[in-house]
Amino acid sequence: MIKHGSVVLALVLAVTLGASAAFAGPDLKANIPFDFVVGGATLAAGNYYFKATSTPQVFLLRSEDGKHSAMVLGRVDSMDALGNPRLVFNRYDSLYCLSRVWTGEGNGLAIPPSKFEREVAREARVAAPTTSIAAVLVR
Repeated sequence: MIKHGSVVLALVLAVTLGASAAFAGPDLKANIPFDFVVGGATLAAGNYYFKATSTPQVFLLRSEDGKHSAMVLGRVDSMDALGNPRLVFNRYDSLYCLSRVWTGEGNGLAIPPSKFEREVAREARVAAPTTSIAAVLVR
């Protein structure tokens, strides 16, 4: 398996530009029961806040205890964005990679796979099943 370290700040390359007001929505909170990867950074299991920014393709996430955080760039996506707020992870054995954030209010953010995730997927040689985690809107 590929070795990777813990990184405080993760940047994921934005796939599309434009879409001016799509993800500037509500903040979310979620209890993530497993360690997970965002853009090559490994974050510990726990409660996380997801903060929308003024830039539609960017959101910040921070652990409740403040020990872990990341800034993520993605592609604004509205497909399947209605319904309950949730996070979607691609799973490779015991490795979880954040792939989508849905606000439940018609907006979502699709996170392109990082170089690390593409390498893991190539080694696994199977399509990654997804796992959804419920999130709660924070006003």
